[in-house]
Amino acid sequence: MASGQFDRDAARRNDANYLNSLKDSPNTSYILVTARGEVAIKSDHVYGQAPYGGLTPPDLATMEAEQLLELSHAQVAQLPFSPQEPYYLGKYGEKSYLALRVEAPGQQISGEQAAGQAAGQAAGQAAGQVPGQQALGQQLEENWQHCFAPLRAVAGMLEPYQGELAAAAVALATWDKNTKFCERCGASLKLACAGWEKHCSACAHITYPRTDPAIIVAITDEAERLLLIHGATWQPGRYSVVAGFVEAGESLEAAVGREALEETGIKISQASYCSSQPWPFPRSLMFAFTARADGQQEPKADMQEVGHAFWVSREEFTQLVLEGKVIVPGRASSGHALVRAWYGRELPQPRIGPASALAALSPRCARRASGPSIPGTPKHTGHAKAQPG
Repeated sequence: MASGQFDRDAARRNDANYLNSLKDSPNTSYILVTARGEVAIKSDHVYGQAPYGGLTPPDLATMEAEQLLELSHAQVAQLPFSPQEPYYLGKYGEKSYLALRVEAPGQQISGEQAAGQAAGQAAGQAAGQVPGQQALGQQLEENWQHCFAPLRAVAGMLEPYQGELAAAAVALATWDKNTKFCERCGASLKLACAGWEKHCSACAHITYPRTDPAIIVAITDEAERLLLIHGATWQPGRYSVVAGFVEAGESLEAAVGREALEETGIKISQASYCSSQPWPFPRSLMFAFTARADGQQEPKADMQEVGHAFWVSREEFTQLVLEGKVIVPGRASSGHALVRAWYGRELPQPRIGPASALAALSPRCARRASGPSIPGTPKHTGHAKAQPG
């Protein structure tokens, strides 16, 4: 996701007259998001809540472009829920954007699903929906092609400015839902500043949206081999580079060295900053680095967060990806950018059909084609914490 694509227009977040005028403006668009990191998009696809563990889903390069579902104020008024106070995201060109948080809406409803759900609420409950979700999904489908998709799944398929809008909206929605009480006195909080502040009802303390810093690092050895890791909770074949959250009182550079040592036993030097990226995990800021391993070292996975780690040359990497033995993060992620920079060109695509892209995104789609596993890769334990990447 690119940064700086839209004007956040922070000076107008407290301008009540301006915010009210947006309701009647034909240049105002609303986007819908959830606190689970989903955004409403125009799509014929159905995206499930697959356990990505912080990674972008694979095979995004084979997917078609997606667009955010943009609604007018009149269309929002037709939705079957009481609109809450919107978040003002800012402007892009002549358009102003607001976001509405909806409570875990249902997925796009197919004809067969709709017939089954007509029998009663049992079908909606089986799909993991709460009362009101089914109606929302039906209402939206009758009027617009759409589905709610995890932002990590579709960020690479959105226009850059839409990806940044969605990242801001998801971060605000998550913070809004999870931050209900004052950290000083425990009294209730009220949303203010067009969604960018919360004011305590008792002591007037102001709470701001939280951003969690994280690092991601491409580590190479003296032979220019790249260190790849497989998270212990990731699906078979998924690989990325070392990543993790920055701890309290820790510098970014110190976090790079600590995460590398903790996860793989590799001591590094020459850590160099590359770039940063807002990352919907759900409200992280990812700092990308490159680093060089000290001398000749063999990685040892900690078997808690990382289940497998190994050095790979460019030639070996090419073959592993083509054969489906290594699946790299999607192109929206810093992990993909770091691996591509090391590789020196666009990453190879596995020799699999395009249907596998949707299948990998959701178990509700077609069955995913799985490539052979890398020899020596341990079985999943399922106990590790999720990693950003």
